[in-house]
Amino acid sequence: MPVREQATVEGHAVRAMYLFRGAAEVAAATGDAPLLRPCRRAFSNVATRRMYVTGGVGSTRHGERFSYDFDLPNESAYAETCAAIAWRCSRAA
Repeated sequence: MPVREQATVEGHAVRAMYLFRGAAEVAAATGDAPLLRPCRRAFSNVATRRMYVTGGVGSTRHGERFSYDFDLPNESAYAETCAAIAWRCSRAA
């Protein structure tokens, strides 16, 4: 689905975070406010529904991906470092 149409963050955690990071950087550099809106929605979706209290993102090992809202298992947490790094960088944009 095109970035501008996404309401939630889906799929592979690292790819999703870098996708939104890139989109936010393009929006900031070009002044494209309509592109910045889905980036802010993605940030809110992850921060309020799909992020561990430790800051880890990406809850399932199967596909190294996000699953559904509030699915944050303890023992099987994926929470890859690369996704968290992309997440931290995307917050700055």
